[in-house]
Amino acid sequence: MISLENILDRKISIKNMTEWMEQNPEHFDRLISLSLGHNKPFNWRAAWLINHIIKTNDSRIRKYTDSFIDTIDDKNDGHQREILKILFLMKLDEEQEGKLFNKCMDIWEKIGKSSSVRIKAFEFLMKTASKYPELKNELKYLTNVEYTKSLSPGIKKSLQKFQL
Repeated sequence: MISLENILDRKISIKNMTEWMEQNPEHFDRLISLSLGHNKPFNWRAAWLINHIIKTNDSRIRKYTDSFIDTIDDKNDGHQREILKILFLMKLDEEQEGKLFNKCMDIWEKIGKSSSVRIKAFEFLMKTASKYPELKNELKYLTNVEYTKSLSPGIKKSLQKFQL
C-alpha cells in the first residue's frame, strides 16, 4: 500500500495526488499534520496538496485554522505562501483575522522575503482593509518604494491592481 509520504515524495501529477486523496480520505488528518509540521519536504508539499483539494471554508480545515495561523511564523517562504492560500479560503472570526493581519504585516515588512509570499500577505491585508476601510491609509504607506524595491517586476505589476 502506498503511504501519504510516498505520494508527497514522488514526482506525480497533481491530478494523481488529488485522486489518491479522494480515494483515501482517511489520510486527510495526517496531511494536515504534515503540513503543520517541520518534516521537509513533506510539510510544504502537504500544504500545497491541501490547496488543491479543499473548498471555500472547508469544514475539514476549520478546526485547524488557529494552528495554521499560529505556525506560519516558523515556516519558510514557500510554505508560508501555501498556508496563506489555505487561510484565504477560510472564513475567519475577528480574532483570527486580527492575528493573521499582524502576521501578514510582518511578512510584508520583511523585504528580504520572497516576492511571492509577500504579495500573498499583501493580498490578505487588502482583503481585510476592504472590510475595515480605516486600514487603507496604513496600507498606502506600505506600498512606497522602501517596501516595493525588492519585489520582482511581475509582482510589482500585480501590486498595481490593488486600489488604495
